[in-house]
Parts: sequence; structure tokens; C-alpha cells
Amino acid sequence: MIRRITPFLVSVALVSMCLFLFGIQLDDFYLRVISKPIPVLIMVLVVMMWGRGSYARVVATGLVMCAIGDVLLEFRGYTSMFIAGMIAFLVGHLCYVTAFIRRSSKPNVLEALPFAAWIGWVILTVWGGMAEMMRIPVVFYALAIFAMMWRATAMVSSQEHRRPLDWFVVVGAVIFAFSDTLIALDRFHSSIEGVRTPIILTYWIGQSLISASTLSRSISAPSPIDDNPIWRGWNAPKPPAGS
Repeated sequence: MIRRITPFLVSVALVSMCLFLFGIQLDDFYLRVISKPIPVLIMVLVVMMWGRGSYARVVATGLVMCAIGDVLLEFRGYTSMFIAGMIAFLVGHLCYVTAFIRRSSKPNVLEALPFAAWIGWVILTVWGGMAEMMRIPVVFYALAIFAMMWRATAMVSSQEHRRPLDWFVVVGAVIFAFSDTLIALDRFHSSIEGVRTPIILTYWIGQSLISASTLSRSISAPSPIDDNPIWRGWNAPKPPAGS
């Protein structure tokens, strides 16, 4: 049943993405607000069906909060809605951080430095363009993004046995942060022509990769993905060289 429904869910997500992109081009608010959260909600369903243990459940909770934020941020003319959307995304980021720390709480302080420099630069760049009421929420949100990237990297680097899929979460966190950086620069520094398309595309890519990390075989919990022949082939014994 799961194998049959997953291609359908992916198709629905792709159609919704196209509809949202059309909504941007047509400047159609209703098309955007209806289609925008669907791809992330599809990710929630996939994670809950295929994901592993409490890690997947916490990531799924973060995805739900981000889907709520997706809708709130479409009310672009209302500062209160923007703040509410930012709070929803803040909770989503904190869910991701919680999931990452549950898998590894090792400090790995050095890995935090490049992300601290990135977020520090963004805050300094947009500070002068923010209204007074926005500064504290933006700083807290920026710190959550920093923590998400840092803890994703620390989580993967702390694993003794890493597989390529495990690095998806690091790449996803960085791409997600890049999407948020574009939003901050466009809203608080200087308007960027046509920026909404790269913002949403990088956002979807980042969320997809974070969601994919819940499927990693490095997580020690049973999952129906173990039955997938791709994974069985991945873990099959390798023939000796020259055989």
C-alpha cells in the first residue's frame, strides 16, 4: 500500500509546486496560499510512512510548523502575519534542532564557526533596515537557523558509520538557511527582483533533504524502507577486487 501511494503523493507535490510558481507569475493570492503548503504536507506524510523512530516524528512536527508558516507568510502586507509566520518557522527550526541533538549532543564547537560568521553577517547587513519591533524576533530566528545548521553538521560528523544519505540533512539545512537569507535581504536590506522563485525552490530542496534524512539506515530503528531492494543492494557484501 505504501509503495503504491508514495508515487501519487510525489506527483501531487510536484503539481502543487508548479501551481505555486504559476501563482507567483500571475500574482494570484488564492492560488499561492492554497498550493504553497501542500508540498511540505506531502513531506510530512512521506516521513511518517517511511521515517524512523522519534527522529522522524520530531522532524515531521517541524515540517507541520513550516507548512503553517508557509500560509502565514503569504499575507505579505501584514507585519503581524509575517511575525506569526516567522514564529511558526522558528518552532519548526527548533524541532529540527531537537531531533538533531537527540541523535548527537556532542558540542563540536569548531563546526559552529562558519555558520556563526554567516548568520552574524546577515544580522549586521539587515539591521539598519529593520523596524525596532522586528529586531528581537529576527535575532532569535537567526539564532535558530544557526543552531539548525550547526547541530545538523555535528550530528552527522559525530556518527561512526556515515552513509551518503546522512549528509542530506546538512546540505538541506544549509540550503534552507540560504532561502531564509534571501528573504531577509529582500525584505530588510534591498528588494531583489524575482527573488520569490529562488526562495521557494531552495526552500523546497532544503526541506526535501531534511525529510530524506529520516530514511537513513544509520538511524537504529526499524523501517519499511529496509525492504527496498536499493537499500539491500547498498548493504550487500562487496566482491573482492579483481573477482
